[in-house]
Formats: sequence, structure tokens, C-alpha cells
Amino acid sequence: MVGIPVFPKSLETFERALAENAATAREAMRLALNDVARDGAGKARKRMASQVAFPAGYLRDPRRFGVTQFATDGNLVASITGRGRATSLATFARGGTPLSTRRSGVTVRVSPSRSERMPGAFLVSLRSGTQDSGNIGLAIRLKAGDRIKGKHQMKSFGGGLYLLYGPSVDQVFKSVAPEIAPELGDELAAEFNRQYARLLPFGGK
Repeated sequence: MVGIPVFPKSLETFERALAENAATAREAMRLALNDVARDGAGKARKRMASQVAFPAGYLRDPRRFGVTQFATDGNLVASITGRGRATSLATFARGGTPLSTRRSGVTVRVSPSRSERMPGAFLVSLRSGTQDSGNIGLAIRLKAGDRIKGKHQMKSFGGGLYLLYGPSVDQVFKSVAPEIAPELGDELAAEFNRQYARLLPFGGK
């Protein structure tokens, strides 16, 4: 979970306003935080998509990514959360079915700029009892001592089979969060000032 912090520029203005008109200042900060959190989630999605080839719409599923906590007057914190569970490498497979990939292998594209051919891998329907029950996984059979090129996360599937995983949504989000933080800080300061002026009696006059 990554909170949208109250950056120094907006915090200084907020503290002054809080001393003058506490209720109005807290309401203005609540509105500003929630607006910036929504906008920040959108900006983060674009940055994340530029780094990892998530399928279209994948990051718009609130179970995977989005604003998970909105600020209230009593708790001025808004949070954007990415799912922490590793993403099945099957998510990045380019076509194929569990039957067709048994012989032909699988092509995956995790990086938007290149694909990787995995001749020994295949798609598999995951049985009940697994964390991805009912979904399609990407598996590979390894003999003792075998290794896989790259840095794929693996989970034993029994019988020498391993399910392969790519980065979690949370991992990718944490990598882009520092890039957008300064911009969101400026937005937060500007939006707080706008909301505070709007909420003051007679528009702050």
C-alpha cells in the first residue's frame, strides 16, 4: 500500500490554514487528497504500462490496482494499492491454448519492447486448490539441476512441473511511484489552495 503523502509545500499551507479555520482546512485537504489520488492512479497506470506489457484493461481491475483508501476529515490519508501477488507469466503469453502449446511452446512479452520464446513451456488449466484456481498458468518441466534463463519466479506444481510468474503489480507500481511523486506533490498543493479558497465564506473574500 502506498499512501499519497502530504508534501512539504502543501503541508506548510495546510498547517497555516488549519490554525485559522480547522474544519475548512481539513475538508479542503480531504477533497484535494482524493482528487490527486484518482489522478495519481491514472498517471501510475500509464507509467506501469510503459514498463511492463500488462494486457489492455488489466490494471483497471480494482482487485489488482487502484485507489483503495479515500481520505476522510478524520483521517487525511488516501492510498493507491497494487496487488502484491506475483503475476502469472501466462498473463503475458501471446496466443495459444493449453493443448496447442504442448508441442509448440509459448511466446511471452513482459517487456513492451521485446518478446521471449520459451520452447519448453506450455499453458495449463489450473485445478482447484491453487491460488489461481480456474485460470490458465504457464508451466515448464524441469529435470534435476535444470535452470531457466532469466529471473522468472517459480512455484512447484508437482511431477517436476513448475508454474512461472512475472512481477507483481505492486512491484511495478513501487518502481514508478517515485517518478510521479513530485508532480503529485505540486498538484496536491494547488488543489488544496483551490479547494480551501472555494470553501471559505464568500469564496475567501
